[in-house]
Amino acid sequence: MKRESKGQRVKTFKTFIPNADLTSTETQVVVYFKAENGLFSIFDGAHMFSAARDRAKKRERSDGVSIHDNMITSDTLDGIVAGFNDICLAYTAEMRNALKKKVIRFTFKRNVAWDSEHQAQSDISFCGTPAVHFMYEILYQVGDQLYYRRSEDDGATLQYRGKVNEARFRDGDAITVDWTEEREAFFSNMQASLVTLIHRVDDFQKDLLVNVDRAIAATSTLLLEKPKEA
Repeated sequence: MKRESKGQRVKTFKTFIPNADLTSTETQVVVYFKAENGLFSIFDGAHMFSAARDRAKKRERSDGVSIHDNMITSDTLDGIVAGFNDICLAYTAEMRNALKKKVIRFTFKRNVAWDSEHQAQSDISFCGTPAVHFMYEILYQVGDQLYYRRSEDDGATLQYRGKVNEARFRDGDAITVDWTEEREAFFSNMQASLVTLIHRVDDFQKDLLVNVDRAIAATSTLLLEKPKEA
């Protein structure tokens, strides 16, 4: 049985085709044209086509690209090139979504005065000492990169949020741990406790003279007690 011809080569272009493990392979992509049906076609990167089909179909397309099991076709040359690049992006998104794991990124900063026991720290340069700041984020990890998703919908796009050891906006270091419901609750309670303390100090200082004497008279209990020396 005679094998059907792919058509006439009309264009080649070099690009990186993504693989299932999110590496990529530099490839010379060939565009064919068949006068019999008036369609341009690309056969390179066939492993992407079925995986990217559903995601690509959800998007508004103006390039007239049709996705088949072993090729894509279009009635314009510009359209098939644009469509192929779009499929590369769609396939990368699908594989990234398949490989992701849920994590918590924890960022901690402090400003501690120097004394005989502590080295000076000035991570929080805009305020005095002592000061503390921390935050946690629920993210998704793929390799050594982190992503944010606006919803738990599997079709939601993952947005890049830096590397696992970087704070947001690359502003310092961070620690990333695997997500569990209990760990998320712990960090949430930790943050809520700090916010509560801030509000308590704020209320306390609004009438400082009265409140400090009242606190001293009431069993000398302060908002935070200094640790007793051993």
